[in-house]
Amino acid sequence: MPTPLRVIATLSLCEQTSPKANNNLGQALAEQGEMEAAIACFLAALAQQEAFPEAHSNLSITFGALGQTDEATACHRRAIELQPDNADCHNNLGAALIQAGSWAEAEGSYQRALALRPDFVRAHYNLGILRHEQRRLPEAAECFRQVIALQPDWAEAFNELGCTLMAQRRLDEAVAQFRSSLEIKPEIPDTHFNLSLALSACGDLPEGWVEYEWRWQTGHMAGQQQYFTQPQWLGEPAEGRTLLIRAEGGFGDTLQFCRYAPLAAMLGWTVYFEVQPELARLLRDLPGVARVIASGAPRPAFDMVCPMLSLPRAFGTRLLRASLGISARQRSISWRPAVFASRVPRPGQQQVLTEDGSVRDQQHGNTISCSARAGALAFDRAKPDCPRHESSRIGTEEEDRFVNSRKLPSGR
Repeated sequence: MPTPLRVIATLSLCEQTSPKANNNLGQALAEQGEMEAAIACFLAALAQQEAFPEAHSNLSITFGALGQTDEATACHRRAIELQPDNADCHNNLGAALIQAGSWAEAEGSYQRALALRPDFVRAHYNLGILRHEQRRLPEAAECFRQVIALQPDWAEAFNELGCTLMAQRRLDEAVAQFRSSLEIKPEIPDTHFNLSLALSACGDLPEGWVEYEWRWQTGHMAGQQQYFTQPQWLGEPAEGRTLLIRAEGGFGDTLQFCRYAPLAAMLGWTVYFEVQPELARLLRDLPGVARVIASGAPRPAFDMVCPMLSLPRAFGTRLLRASLGISARQRSISWRPAVFASRVPRPGQQQVLTEDGSVRDQQHGNTISCSARAGALAFDRAKPDCPRHESSRIGTEEEDRFVNSRKLPSGR
C-alpha cells in the first residue's frame, strides 16, 4: 500500500483505539520502516493524551530516523519534563543531541541516564562512542569495558573496544577484542575489516589480507564489488591464461598497487589492467601488461579476475622480521608496511617484506626497495552508514521490547 494511503488507513484506525494502543501500533509500524504511518500513530496518541511521555519519546526517535533533529530533540525534552527520572528518556535525548551536533550536552544526558541507572548498558555504550569521537580514548575504552562486563554477549561492544585500542596503537589487544567479537557474531563484515587493519599493522600480513576480503561487505563499500562468472585469482599458476586486474579505491591505490600487474605478467599471465579513465594514459606503458583498459570500456575475454587490493593476498605478501619478541607498538614504529616488489617471485616461491620496507627474495637473499602503502593500514574503523548512538523505544505493556533507532551494521 503506498505510504499516503497507509497513513490515511492508520489515522482511521487510530481514531478508534486508545492512546496506549496507538503508541504500540506506532512502534510496530516504525519497526517495519513505515515511518510516516508511525508518526501518525504517535501524534494520534498525543492528541488523545498529551502528557504521554512514551509517545513523545517514540515520536522523537522516529523523527530522528528521518533526520528531523529539531523535532526529535523537542519531543525528547518534553518526555523528560513529564518523566525527569526516566533514564531511557535522557539516553534518547543524548542520541538526538549527537545527531544535532551538540556533543557536550549529549554527554550530560548520557551521564544523567547513568546516574539514574548505573547498569544502563546502552548509555555506557553511547558514552563510549562519544568519547572515542572526542579522542578521549582511555575513557572510551573504560565505557566499552563496562558494557562488556554488564552484557558480555554484545559483539559490537568488543568491536568498539578494539577500535579504541587500535587508535591508541595497542594493536595486540585490539586484535584480541576483534576476535572476541567474532566469536559471538562470526559474520559481521565491519569487525572482520577492522581485524584486517589491526593484523596488518601488527605485521601479520597473510591473515590480514585474508580478512581484508571482507571489505566488500562493509557499509562504506556496499555496491562497489562487481561480480564475474570467472573465478577470482588467489595465486594459482598462469598456465597460459588471461587475468583481468581491476582497480578499486582512489587514484592513490591504483598508483601504488599497479606495481603488482607486471609481477603477474612475469608469472606467465596475459594481464589486462582496468583502471580509472583518468589514469589509463599514464599507465598504458606499464611493463608486461597486455592492455590497459579504461573503466567502462569493453573488456576482452579473460579467464580469471583479481581486484587490485587483493593482489597482495594472491602473491602471499608477508613481513619478514629480523628480530622476534618485539611488541606490536615497537613494530608499528620501526617499520612502514610495504606491498610492492620490483622483482617477481617464481612459481612456488614467496617474497617477503622486511622491517625497513624492502622486499627480500627468500630463496636468493636479494633485497629490493619498495614503496610504502600506509593508506591500506590506516588506523580507522569501518564507517557505518548511520549514527551509531542507540535509542530505546518505550512501550506501554510489560512485554514490549526495546528496539534500536537504527540497525547496527549487520553480519561492523
